[in-house]
Amino acid sequence: MDAALLALPVLEDSLETARVLEDEFLLAKPANHPLAQRTTIDQAELAGQSLLLLHEGLCLCGQALQVCRLNGAHEQQNVRATGLETLRGMVRAGLGITLMPRTAARPTDDRIRYIPFAPTAPSRVTGLA
Repeated sequence: MDAALLALPVLEDSLETARVLEDEFLLAKPANHPLAQRTTIDQAELAGQSLLLLHEGLCLCGQALQVCRLNGAHEQQNVRATGLETLRGMVRAGLGITLMPRTAARPTDDRIRYIPFAPTAPSRVTGLA
């Protein structure tokens, strides 16, 4: 059997897909950011914010861009990370804020605050194709 774990939706008619995991996004901010002490944040509060994103072509980048577009946020220009650890390091260094999947959050890192979104939180869906 051939199979792959992919971000859904997959726009290929020849593949069958099954939903495996829905992973909600958290807002990752440096610990000293003005909103870092919030317990939740509304998606509407992303309006006008500049977010750090992963390199174009990575599925998480596309999913985060979709959330940005829906809520009036934009990507931080000329800065893209090549992986989640790099993205986390950029937030830790105070270079900006980002969307981080809950499964990738590291709540024990005291230099980053992960803030959940108020219902209904943006999320990404992973599936088996």
